[in-house]
Amino acid sequence: MKRKIIGIILGITMSFLVYAGIETRIRVKDKEGYIGEKITLDGWLEYKDGSRWKKLKDKTVKLEVDNAYVGSDVSDDSWGANWDYKDYVINVPVGEHTIKGRFEGDGTYNASEGTGKLKVNKKDSVINDFEVKEKGKEVASLGTSTLLGTSTILAYLTILPGTQIT
Repeated sequence: MKRKIIGIILGITMSFLVYAGIETRIRVKDKEGYIGEKITLDGWLEYKDGSRWKKLKDKTVKLEVDNAYVGSDVSDDSWGANWDYKDYVINVPVGEHTIKGRFEGDGTYNASEGTGKLKVNKKDSVINDFEVKEKGKEVASLGTSTLLGTSTILAYLTILPGTQIT
């Protein structure tokens, strides 16, 4: 018996619904400060309308410094859909760091992220209210040190006779 093989080509139509949301971008302002100082991280969230960029309000922007989450803010009407996270206390070392703002997108607007720079400066300690008191053959000194805007009492320092303080 002769068999006939009939080839049947199955036409499979695969449809993918690809939603092309509206393009967005985030602008992050560069900042500068000192360790321990409270600063505001801010910028704008915008969407593309034809060939123009317009401010996008009522969307959450998540913020990171050196890829570590620090907080979030909702873009609002102040200054045209600006976001401003006011409670960031600088806790990274002296040097340059990256601030990242990220919008995760939604059913209408695409996700986006933007970066800015955070320059952390060194702040010198200043000794105020220096007093010298004699204790027998030794001299003890007491003062306060102002660093980052707060005063800290210094411990007694023992200065041996013959030591010069400049």
